[in-house]
Amino acid sequence: FTPVMAVAARTPRTRLQPRASPRRTHVRGRCTPPSSPAPGGSAPTPGSSRLVDPSSPEESADEAAAAICRFVTNNGKTKSMLQVELYVPPIFRSDLDDWPGGIRQQFQVAAPMVERMLLEVRRVANGELDGRLTPEVIDNADAVGLWSSPKLLCVLHPTAETLNTIVERSQEPSCQVVILVNPQWTTRESQVISDFGIGPWRQRAEDFLSQFTTAFSQVERRVSGVTARVVRSYPERYVLIHEDAEIASFEDEPTLAEIKSALAESGVGDEAGGLFERLKGQFMFNANSLK
Repeated sequence: FTPVMAVAARTPRTRLQPRASPRRTHVRGRCTPPSSPAPGGSAPTPGSSRLVDPSSPEESADEAAAAICRFVTNNGKTKSMLQVELYVPPIFRSDLDDWPGGIRQQFQVAAPMVERMLLEVRRVANGELDGRLTPEVIDNADAVGLWSSPKLLCVLHPTAETLNTIVERSQEPSCQVVILVNPQWTTRESQVISDFGIGPWRQRAEDFLSQFTTAFSQVERRVSGVTARVVRSYPERYVLIHEDAEIASFEDEPTLAEIKSALAESGVGDEAGGLFERLKGQFMFNANSLK
């Protein structure tokens, strides 16, 4: 199909850090050794997690496609409503900002990842999702891209302002799979004013979004002075990873407080070593910055 690059250009491949073996697993308040594979290398038992942390945009797209296909297969004939969070490497990072060009610059990197993901999903579907896949940009200012075929709908950077369009397009009788990639809205309950407004408008939006399941998620979090990643690939648990080692696993997407607690219990981050270690770390950071 024709790539959707009305606001973007393809970018070079960028690799992240390689993975290492898992360290230990923290499950909602307790730490246990990570699950060991059964003899013969069989899949993990229910409730355990396999370490999935793609190290390049291509691997992220491929793993997201695999997770989507697993969900669609398990979902049978029911319409599959899925959310995907792709880690978009900040290849345009400046001294002041990861993305000096904003969301349109992110689109340049994310759009080829989405296109690769969709091509892989259609290949694995083996004809079940055939039909011309048409790309379009439905909001140029916010770089909202949409790919559609009679059976599939995928939206990159969906916003509260474009949600009505997404709802309408997803309700086409032939549509079997709906995928939202890297949504730009905030749905945290602590938010006083929702991105979707108030009253019935907010309720309708949240009712629609409640139908979605996270198929794949790879996000980076800066917590307690360290950078960690939270990764989930359906049907596995959410896994917290620091320096290529598994720190914790969670049934649901962990909050920042839960990430901070898991890092501290694993001896990682500012909270792990007390005031002295935090002051020491700050001193070393300042010293290195002056070199």
